[in-house]
Amino acid sequence: MTPVRTAFTFCLWTVYGFEPDCSGFMGKDELLEAFYKVLIVVALASVAIVLFLGLKNMATGGSANVSQKLMRMRILFQLIAVVVLMLGLFIFGR
Repeated sequence: MTPVRTAFTFCLWTVYGFEPDCSGFMGKDELLEAFYKVLIVVALASVAIVLFLGLKNMATGGSANVSQKLMRMRILFQLIAVVVLMLGLFIFGR
């Protein structure tokens, strides 16, 4: 094992309570916050992508069924994004 990989493994063990010290690495709270930030970006990007696909379908005169499916997907992704945002506010309390 390389020294970097050993340090990374040591940090992961420490984050999950197997070792006593993890100075210089992310703790559980920072790791959770970083994961939450990525999750928010993914949720908002999925809403934007489906929205633009629906607009493109309408602008090019695409099928009404496809437009309806994209609208329903957008509403679902918006619901997921709002739930993720509210869950983050509840967990982090900011």
